[in-house]
Amino acid sequence: MAKKGSRNVKAKWPMKSDGGGVHPKQIEEMREKCKRHGVTTDFTPDGRAIFTSRGHRKRYCRLFGMHDKDGGYGDP
Repeated sequence: MAKKGSRNVKAKWPMKSDGGGVHPKQIEEMREKCKRHGVTTDFTPDGRAIFTSRGHRKRYCRLFGMHDKDGGYGDP
């Protein structure tokens, strides 16, 4: 049993990320850049990045030098 107040939430995939997003005018440019680096990523019409798995999110974050302060062990 988890302690009161502890975080016990599982991620739901696909995950839409505001922090990993771009301006809507940059979506096509970012899709191409991600694809060139082997991290195929789609975006919502408003520019949020769509991560399909924990590994996908990790590769995307590493590609752009991002860090998730809420991430657990092994997260970017």
